[in-house]
Amino acid sequence: MMEFLPRTLLAVAAGFYGKLVVPPNQGSRNFIRESLELIRMPPERIVYYDGQPWWIEQLWVPRTFYGASTLSYFPGLIEMVRDALLRSTDGPMERRAGEST
Repeated sequence: MMEFLPRTLLAVAAGFYGKLVVPPNQGSRNFIRESLELIRMPPERIVYYDGQPWWIEQLWVPRTFYGASTLSYFPGLIEMVRDALLRSTDGPMERRAGEST
């Protein structure tokens, strides 16, 4: 989540409007898809790489981030991920009247 989502959001903020290519790793494919759904990425923009050679007219490759420790140098990007996730849940949960903290 802290590797793929920041790269995706950074590309979209820079004007990327194409399709996202999800790596062929079967173990994380569902996790990546679900994470992209959380930030409201339309499913028609998600393509799963099949390991075969592709012809691509234009390729955007944002910087690679290796987890939260690398992202700590980019607080604005962490905020971007947080804001996208909060929007997907319609904002932070508010305490209900009568609930204790």
